[in-house]
Amino acid sequence: MTHIKDRSSKNVRMLFTGYLTGRSHSHICVELAQHMNSRDLNVELSAPQGNLEKQGSLNLRWQYSPLVNKLIYRFGGDSKQRELSERAHARRVKKYDVCYPWAGFTVNYLERVRQRGAMIVLELFNSHINYAADILAPVYERESQPLPSIYKHGIEEENRRLELADAVFSPSAFVTKSLLENGVSADKIMEASYGYSPSRVLAEAESKSGGKNTVNFLFVGSVGVRKGVPYLLDYWAEAKPENAKLTFVGEISSDLPEKYRQKLHDDDSVEWVNYTTDIKKYFSEADVFIFPSHEEGGPLVTYEAMANGLPVLVSKAGAGRAVRDGIDGLVIDIDDKEQWIDAIRRLSSDSELRESMAASAHEEAKHYTWTDVAAKRAKLLQEAYGKWKENISV
Repeated sequence: MTHIKDRSSKNVRMLFTGYLTGRSHSHICVELAQHMNSRDLNVELSAPQGNLEKQGSLNLRWQYSPLVNKLIYRFGGDSKQRELSERAHARRVKKYDVCYPWAGFTVNYLERVRQRGAMIVLELFNSHINYAADILAPVYERESQPLPSIYKHGIEEENRRLELADAVFSPSAFVTKSLLENGVSADKIMEASYGYSPSRVLAEAESKSGGKNTVNFLFVGSVGVRKGVPYLLDYWAEAKPENAKLTFVGEISSDLPEKYRQKLHDDDSVEWVNYTTDIKKYFSEADVFIFPSHEEGGPLVTYEAMANGLPVLVSKAGAGRAVRDGIDGLVIDIDDKEQWIDAIRRLSSDSELRESMAASAHEEAKHYTWTDVAAKRAKLLQEAYGKWKENISV
């Protein structure tokens, strides 16, 4: 659909500094760029290059030809590609534009944009690095694994980026808490969410209660320490749910200790499936979605599970913005071992509870398609822009 722009429409200039594939973080970026582009917001997404085709109302701009981008990457690597991409995009930003960069940008880029008189809007995919480090340090220590370097060296740069920002999209209450505890003003925070693509959802949410002898708990994501996999395997072993299976779908992270890798193969009630593009198959076979992550922003898999009619058993970080505790599923602190064990047993044995929560989850998820999410974000952005414009005019 082509929108006729109002003369007063605001230019929102998004930047993705890497190769745009439409997967992972770039998937979220593309969905929002497409669905926020409207009569009132002229949203343009720039990237050096990618393999994504233009679709729908997506206003996509390649910064370089495939050949030039290949040469830049070949002789300069990621850092040179990012540097040149940022410089080109900063020159394109005009006074009173909204600059909305995505993963991988530098503080220098934000400072250039600030000098050009644009409003800076940031997206926090995960919680504040300092907050995440405090959570994850003891978790990695428990598994005798080193804490990833980003949590040790990225705090100062994160704080500077947030200082330069005029507004920040927070995809969950978990992320908002991390921002507030690290000195970000509540006035800067725009309470948003992520969503899901209907193409990744079953045509109809099926009843899961009848005709099955085994209750299947499904985990989707990187099978590693940050996602809470060691905790989950320990809780599962102690819960010993009858006639239940735990299926992991995702690549095994390099930080997963050997004893847990062994459990994935040795425990008859546990199954591991490597990365798949046919995620709908596993949603259709599941009865409960389980996601005990220690640290997240707004996990897309939680929204997708709910949309597929699954009750959810998640940590606070894994809940995103959508899960209502006790209604769509259960939200439990990852460190509360006894509650997790009890929840696994309850959801494996109580089909009526699963059915009730599944129906509620499926209904609630209807509010979180990318179309709905983008509309809410567009409204938040326009309100924030109005306040910003007033403040700089004073």
